[in-house]
Amino acid sequence: MKGQPLALLQLSKNHTDISFVNEQEFNDIMLKPNCVEAITSTTREIIFENVQDLDFSELADALNLYKLSFKNNCTFTSVAQLTNIPKTVRHICFENVIGSLINLPQQIKIVELSAKQKLPELPANLHLQELHTYALDVSKLQQVESLCHLIISPGTINSFTQIAGLNNLKINKLTIKANKITSLNDLKLYGLQQLDLSFNEISSLNGIDKFQQIQELNVGYNKIQNGAEGLIGLQQLKKLQINSNQLLVDQTQIIESIKHKLELCECQKMNEQKGGFWD
Repeated sequence: MKGQPLALLQLSKNHTDISFVNEQEFNDIMLKPNCVEAITSTTREIIFENVQDLDFSELADALNLYKLSFKNNCTFTSVAQLTNIPKTVRHICFENVIGSLINLPQQIKIVELSAKQKLPELPANLHLQELHTYALDVSKLQQVESLCHLIISPGTINSFTQIAGLNNLKINKLTIKANKITSLNDLKLYGLQQLDLSFNEISSLNGIDKFQQIQELNVGYNKIQNGAEGLIGLQQLKKLQINSNQLLVDQTQIIESIKHKLELCECQKMNEQKGGFWD
């Protein structure tokens, strides 16, 4: 690509301070109208924002390019436009509305869909491994036999019965943050290895013992009071996050008894009041 390289805008951790980095430090690049970036071999992600002329053949120097994102009225409207992307790209983020994922390049393993996007048409042989979606259409998702990680965006579901049709898929990682889930009872994906249900309204861990393959469990920021005894028999469990709940003292003692077996255990301190909740 020709032209003067635009320094990368890098946000600090609090997302308020902006600093500039040198071309040698480029990891993420944003392409805006009439601005052309210096693409280097270290570039991992490129964000196309309001770009009218997409020419992926100019990305040949991005030898480690992994992710492409399209946002804010970029002219990208069809996966057919991805024909010439570098072979290293595995992750695509669509903030534009896409009608179909038919003809999605086989190299793409991760797709993120925007909040405005209904679940697009999916081919029977879709090879995705990870899907981020705000829209549920179980009849479409059932076709994605290769899917192993499903991320359901906030405010999408309130019960696991809404994904009951996916029980035959080999999903091993499920992320459903900040929804209205209240119970584990209707979750039947027993092959799960990673489960993130943080920021829901779960009141009990009853039923967690059925997930014998679970390795990482995040149920932080719920309303859990009991059911911790179900964690004892989870022999594969390595990481547990159960902070900011309402566990009673006898339940905290159960968690204390298994902490030594875990690589990570995040939980809140116990209240001074006997029989009270954790803070």
